Order: sequence, then structure tokens, then C-alpha cells
Amino acid sequence: MDNGPISLDLGLTKKERQAFSFEDAKSSDEIFPNKQTLEPPDKKTSNKLYYEAQVQVIRGQIGELENVRTTLGLSARKICQLLMVDPSAWNRWTKRGDTAPPHIYRTLQFYMIIQDKIPGLTPYYFLGRESANRIVDDRISSERYENIQRQVQTLKKYLKILSGVFIGFIFLAAITLYFFIAAKYYFRQ
Repeated sequence: MDNGPISLDLGLTKKERQAFSFEDAKSSDEIFPNKQTLEPPDKKTSNKLYYEAQVQVIRGQIGELENVRTTLGLSARKICQLLMVDPSAWNRWTKRGDTAPPHIYRTLQFYMIIQDKIPGLTPYYFLGRESANRIVDDRISSERYENIQRQVQTLKKYLKILSGVFIGFIFLAAITLYFFIAAKYYFRQ
């Protein structure tokens, strides 16, 4: 078996093959005198345009990255752990104004939806920390407290209404009693 150089048969004549000999060339300009510079195309693919549009919609729904972080109640370090990104990436996205990849916005959108649908289930649950249980308990306790506060306010409103009705009833009973006493006194004479 021949271990010599591999040659491709491109259907060129011997003269044409010699014209493509690169052994004497000193630079790529001599090899490819009519070459065009390869620049990345300005044209975006349809998928990229679609993803950018999705990011704009999601950003309109949930807000900017820092707002989402504070809404979720996470520190910058914790949100980086949750998203499995390096903190330098988070700083780049939030401080320098670079845009985060579309999957980051989608993930944050999911966490916001989860927080709305299941209030006790916080992002700390997904971090797998023991403190998550305490935070969930605290959040549930605060939600129960807020619920009790709303119920107390509702009961106060009903109590005001009932006390007004009761006072009205007492007033009506007093007037009725007065008329009965007056009628009894009037008819005795």
C-alpha cells in the first residue's frame, strides 16, 4: 500500500494542476489573489429572530433581570446557583447591559409562574438547601397571617354593620315600647 500524499482527482489537466501548486507561494494572497474576506453575515436566522421576539415578550411580562431576582427574593449569588450560571455572567447581563440568552428568560418566567401558582414553593426548593424548608414555612406562615388579617378586617366590617343594625333594632324597640306605654297611659284616662 502506498503511503504517499493523497491526491484528489478533480478532473483537472496537468497544466491546471500545476497552476494550483502552492509550494512556491509565500502568502495566502498569492495563493488566493481574488479572495473575499469572510465576514459574519448581518442576516439573522429565523430561529434567532423568533427567540429574540420571545425574550421581548417575556421581558414585558416579568420585567428586567434584577427586578425578577428581587421578586423571587434571591440574592445575586443564589439566582446564579438557581440558573446554573457563573456570577460574572449575571453581572455582565445586569450591569453592562448585555442580553441574557433566551433560555435564561424562559427559566425565570417558569419560576415566576410557579411562584404565582404555588406560593409556598419558592426557588429555594430547587436549590436543594435545608434552609429552603424554613423559608417555605416562613412564607406560608406569613401568608396565613395575611389571610387571617384579611379575615379580621372582613369581620370588623360585618361587626360594624351588625352593630348598626343592632343599634337600629334597639332604637326601634325603644320607640315601640314608648308608644305602648304612651298608648296604655292614654287609654287609662
